[in-house]
Amino acid sequence: MKKILTIIVLSLFFFEVAQSASIELSEKLIEKCTNKRFEKFFKDDPINLSLKGKTTKERLENPNYNIVWKNCEKDLKQSQSAMLSCH
Repeated sequence: MKKILTIIVLSLFFFEVAQSASIELSEKLIEKCTNKRFEKFFKDDPINLSLKGKTTKERLENPNYNIVWKNCEKDLKQSQSAMLSCH
């Protein structure tokens, strides 16, 4: 009985670790997408140039960056669901 309980606990632990890694990877992909799009669309705007060197949390306070982030997040979710529907 102890072995079964141990297996269940370890399985839940590893599932949680894998899920956390997946979320972190998704956030990195969204951030990379947002940075590229933001620079493309707002490269000449002096207000938005001040975001360089700031943390993601600080960048998200900028309304334009936040909008681009949400669009990238939506695109990632759509591409993931498209990939899942193909399999």
